[in-house]
Amino acid sequence: MAEPADLQDARARFERVWPDLLPVLLGLFRHHGLGHQAQDLAQQVALRLLVRFEAIATDEQMKAYALTAARWIMADHWRSLRGAETVPLDVLQDVTAEAATPSEAMEARQAALAVLAQLTPRESEIVVRVMRGESVDEIGRSMRVAPATVRSLLRHARRRIVSALIDYDDRERTSK
Repeated sequence: MAEPADLQDARARFERVWPDLLPVLLGLFRHHGLGHQAQDLAQQVALRLLVRFEAIATDEQMKAYALTAARWIMADHWRSLRGAETVPLDVLQDVTAEAATPSEAMEARQAALAVLAQLTPRESEIVVRVMRGESVDEIGRSMRVAPATVRSLLRHARRRIVSALIDYDDRERTSK
């Protein structure tokens, strides 16, 4: 049985657009610290496009939908990684070790989790490794990236941490 003409057109559009779109998506995922998962995440985008390609009328709409889907997929991926289960216990114990009371320890832990939640998974991994005393070179070797990449991600993480701490401190002041 032959495909309807509009389905054939949609399939042809996907086959025409996807080869140019794939490197853009892989670069986007890598830029956001998801290099190891980039291929899998791009496949998720392709699946979303394939499910909806009959409703997408033009190449530009397909590109726009793919980039939007990529953002949704990244957000879902990060949400799945967030929370206390992704933060090693020894790091949280280090953060709370100097607290004088259990309530202060809980506040320190909540602040640490709030700050780490603002980081990408790669930034979070680097911060945790730095807190454990690993050097930039050691981190780079184990993550298979250049030391310059580790330093760059660490700079971005520091900016996010400062911003998150300021936001957390502002929220704490307004809630008291």
